[in-house]
Amino acid sequence: MITTTVLWAPIHRLNASIAWVTVWSPNQNDSDLSGHLLLATPETALSAIDSAAESGAVAIAVLAADADVDPNVLAAAGQEKIALASVTTALTPARLARQWCTQLVQARDRRADEALDLHEQLARALLANAGISGALRLALRPLPEVEAVAFSYFGEIVGTRQPSARIVTEVGNLFTTAKRLLGDRDWAEETQDDGTTITAATVRVWRNPEVFLAFRSTRAATDRDRLAFRHCTLAVLLELGRQQTLRRARRASVEPFLRGLDEGSLSLSDARNQLQNLGFQAVEGYRMLCLNAPVELTTGQVCSLAEDALETSGTPIVGSIDEHVYCLIEESGADQAQRLLDACVGRGFTGVRIGVSRVKSDAVNLRAAMREANIAASQQSPTQNGIQRVEDLGIQSMLAPLLSSDATTSFLAGLLGPLIERDSAEDTRLLETLVAYFNAGCHPGPTALTLNLHRHSLGNRLDRIEALLGMDPRNPQHMLTFSLAVELWKELGDSGRRVLNGTVTRP
Repeated sequence: MITTTVLWAPIHRLNASIAWVTVWSPNQNDSDLSGHLLLATPETALSAIDSAAESGAVAIAVLAADADVDPNVLAAAGQEKIALASVTTALTPARLARQWCTQLVQARDRRADEALDLHEQLARALLANAGISGALRLALRPLPEVEAVAFSYFGEIVGTRQPSARIVTEVGNLFTTAKRLLGDRDWAEETQDDGTTITAATVRVWRNPEVFLAFRSTRAATDRDRLAFRHCTLAVLLELGRQQTLRRARRASVEPFLRGLDEGSLSLSDARNQLQNLGFQAVEGYRMLCLNAPVELTTGQVCSLAEDALETSGTPIVGSIDEHVYCLIEESGADQAQRLLDACVGRGFTGVRIGVSRVKSDAVNLRAAMREANIAASQQSPTQNGIQRVEDLGIQSMLAPLLSSDATTSFLAGLLGPLIERDSAEDTRLLETLVAYFNAGCHPGPTALTLNLHRHSLGNRLDRIEALLGMDPRNPQHMLTFSLAVELWKELGDSGRRVLNGTVTRP
């Protein structure tokens, strides 16, 4: 028979798990006793306490014939904050240590089996779309008194486990407390003035924090509690991975849709059908955002960030074309562009530029919205964070809708087509000359300098342009037409120019 009496223990020691049981000897050279329970005799108890304080042992068990222990030993344990107990048993210290170590190993095996079983249950639940709330309920089932709230990086609630009325009303404070406790750490806990314990955890995807978990219990957290909290973080990580897989699959449909819009190869009926298939319902209209990300970020990273930041205002359509990330969002009255910029700044991203289109309706205006957002994003400084709305761009705002118009393609093909064809056939550089001439404000001297030409040679090229087109770009009557054509040509971009070249260049 073994009788154990706890004589003194601080709460953090009383709740600590014992890793191993060791028979203490003053001649022992092993300094790695972290988490051990030391078995000592009354004669060696004081030296065992000194060793425990240095090595990190959690408790001392004094093998005595009764529960009485030297007061000096009890005082030393209190001073060093080492848990102290007396043990009465007929077993030798070695046999008692073996028996307790065997029980520890068996208990660990049981916990390992239970953990594997729980992991399997969590995986099944998440695949069945239980979400973060379902995962929290399952992982915390053995702890009915623990409340839990999962926050996104931006502070929205993404999952809960039986929150009390108090947590619901103070959820903002709970998020603030969790962020304060964590700082740059992944785990932290704190006892509150009312005796409750708040444990906070960070769930990261790669190095980036994605979800913050806050657990509230009416008592100090035990190792069993912390293990359950670890299960919760693992479950949330699995759910984030599942969501990312779904998002990547969605982007695989979104990006061909955006490219078709950009190139003008998608019919109106196809665009409407694809919007419906993607689940986008813009009852009050929509906007397009175009985000030019810093070169150190991949478009996949930017797309994930945009999806996280914008999903609270409906389900955005997010995808990339080359280095541009486009976000098709419902017009909700909220400043979603600012929300996206704040999310980028909060992550420490710099050089982010966001262009915002006008409010549009119906799929017929999608291409125009893309052009507007793209032009707005391109008008900002490449080294500063900022938002540019197309309606604030002046004449650029007027040009943006024209870029997606078939009438614009016909206008440019009719005016610039002969120059493109002549340049292709004879390498005459007439279109380059026209663009340089208007870039220089129609001043011959700067134009000739830009093209590395004599002014007489520049005049000959402008004469050839007049002969081909029947209009003189130097004539004030024709300057507005040529100026508009040049600006549209510059803003059209490579994809639009390829479409235009295909309509005017003969094989």
